[in-house]
Amino acid sequence: MPTVGFNVEEVNYKGLQFNVWDIGGQTKLRDLWHHYYQGSDAVIYVLDSSDVDRIALAKETLENVINHPDMMNVPVLVLANKMDMATLRPIELV
Repeated sequence: MPTVGFNVEEVNYKGLQFNVWDIGGQTKLRDLWHHYYQGSDAVIYVLDSSDVDRIALAKETLENVINHPDMMNVPVLVLANKMDMATLRPIELV
């Protein structure tokens, strides 16, 4: 189920504390994403790989994030979920 709005959770793992922001990707929320960029240490971009009709939009959206001045040198991990679905054809983001 897609995130509606945003969720914030604190995760502790092996002595490290992470403040994790799960920000919804609906079109009307994307314009607000830049408010969360400053001070970010990493981005985990979750991609619905079964939605092949929106792969180009997902790529453009990710490019907008990583090209923002506040996101320079911030590591990015792209997670392509639903890759185990038998009906998928290979996708390319580059």
